[in-house]
Amino acid sequence: MNSLYNLLFLHIDNCTRLSVIPMLPPNLYTLRITSCPMLALAPGNLQQILNLTNLELEEIAVDALPDLEMLSKLTFLRVANCKNLVKIGALPVSLQTLIISKCHVLTAMPANMHFLSELNALQLHSLHLVGDLGDVSLFVELQILGIRGCSRLTLPAALPVSLVTFQYSFSHPMTQNWPHNLHLLAELQTFEVDVGYTILPDLARLPKLTKVCIKNCMQSAATDSLILPLLLQTLRIEGRFFQAMRFRQGFSFTPSNLGELSYVTKLHIENLWLSDTNLLQIQTCAGLCRDRDGVGFTHLSLKNCSLQIAPMWISEHVGLEYLDLSLNNIQEFPDEYDRLINLRSLLIGNEIESWLSTESDVDIPEDVYIPQNIFPNFIYSLARLECLDISAFFEDIPLLGLRDPHYLAICNMQLARLTHLTSLNISGNRFRLVCCNFATALFTKSSISCMLVRIRAILH
Repeated sequence: MNSLYNLLFLHIDNCTRLSVIPMLPPNLYTLRITSCPMLALAPGNLQQILNLTNLELEEIAVDALPDLEMLSKLTFLRVANCKNLVKIGALPVSLQTLIISKCHVLTAMPANMHFLSELNALQLHSLHLVGDLGDVSLFVELQILGIRGCSRLTLPAALPVSLVTFQYSFSHPMTQNWPHNLHLLAELQTFEVDVGYTILPDLARLPKLTKVCIKNCMQSAATDSLILPLLLQTLRIEGRFFQAMRFRQGFSFTPSNLGELSYVTKLHIENLWLSDTNLLQIQTCAGLCRDRDGVGFTHLSLKNCSLQIAPMWISEHVGLEYLDLSLNNIQEFPDEYDRLINLRSLLIGNEIESWLSTESDVDIPEDVYIPQNIFPNFIYSLARLECLDISAFFEDIPLLGLRDPHYLAICNMQLARLTHLTSLNISGNRFRLVCCNFATALFTKSSISCMLVRIRAILH
């Protein structure tokens, strides 16, 4: 191929028997080699492709990458799923983006990492043997730092002050301190951590921070004192997932100043037991946001938060485009939800199916709620709805059998009014008022051009 002087872009993909690439075209700008599991050596003249700017290597069998520091125009390097890769040679100082993921036997980062002064984005994922990243604060141009699933990497002692996005996940609960200069990152806009952490960081003094995502947060004395910047726009807080939250109080976590955040438009609080105080904080935050811009929340998720009543105040946020109240124990929804005319996605399913297939005679406890004709009528008014998930819309009654259960009644003629619906999940339910041509009615009486319908149900 070295005679193809005019070739600038080369993508070699899914060549399962390819074992050798002797020579590459000399004037390549972009080279991608993917899904070539027999390719055990880097191309012979890779180090001489001096115009190369983008290099991607994925799912190949090389055990080492040669020194590439002579490639002075290389700005983008991605290495992924190279299961035999042990070593990466020296990299050019021109590199701006470096992504290394799922190279499970890679033991160290390139020796000249600290010389990469132009590095703008560094993403490391599932590097289980890499134990030292060096002093990342030396990357004075670094704006994106993402480290996920690197079990031996410790949290950097200091971060570059140029950082705009910080993403970090830990494979086990952490006890070490956060970077000592985290509160000084004046340019930081996105902070995402997936962490079982005992002490949460101080984020209140970050003037440009607009997005915070904290997953797998653990209960600690410090959680209630978490204060977020008042200009925050997106907030996601997730606990560890567990079911049957209705029957026991779980771990509750909300920032102490949540009721003061008037710029939040996307709020996701999931897998957490919410007290009345927590719900009041959320309602106050929603009201402040609506009063400020006249719209309020556009995205709201209270998934798996042990709710038994659908909050009425949600109906006031007519700008909502995404609403997730799934995996709760909500028995009914207020008709006022028909005001949510801008909804594109609605998720209110429970995804609990095991008891539906049980035929044994089991006495149902008197205090267990068995829903009856519970398909919410307000759904028929959501003309812009594109995604609807109402799967297994029943109480959580595992391992119980029902000889004559109540049914979920759907009027297929009214559902056909949802002409923008492209994804429908009603699996796990039993239906009484669904005719045999239910799916056909959806297609013929609406303008749906591409519909995904999941109906794993028992039709009667």
